[in-house]
Amino acid sequence: METSAEDTEEMRAYELAAVLGELADHLPLSDALEAATMQESGRWWFSQRTHLTGCLAGTALKENWEGAIAKNIWCNQQKLKRVDARLWVLEALGLVTENDRYILEHLLTMHKERTGGHQFNKKAFEYLNELFPWDLIEARAREHQRNLKKTDKARYPLELRRR
Repeated sequence: METSAEDTEEMRAYELAAVLGELADHLPLSDALEAATMQESGRWWFSQRTHLTGCLAGTALKENWEGAIAKNIWCNQQKLKRVDARLWVLEALGLVTENDRYILEHLLTMHKERTGGHQFNKKAFEYLNELFPWDLIEARAREHQRNLKKTDKARYPLELRRR
């Protein structure tokens, strides 16, 4: 795998939002976790993809676009609280598959033991970060980003683009 200058810089929130916006919106494990751990705030999103793309792009906009580092959002439990959202990212990036059902089962057990809320989010946050450190997530997101760019260039050659 070749490394570009872009790969050596920290991934920006808007870059991660762009990648996530291209991935599947509903996936079995994260949908199951979301259904089992419904939030009580009354908020509802069409999908985790919609939620996270908006969250990351909105943060990028608030923090002057270039200043919003994706890692700072991902690694801060206060900025990205929902465990089902985190699981969706892992699942959408292909780091978690249906064969990893034990992760869902463990999260559901944690939720029951902690009766939900803040305690569950904190423990689940730690559990998922231990299994999937940011560097692994960023590497997979960069891989998707490169593939999306290749596909885009093949579909829309530079000479056919508006100037």
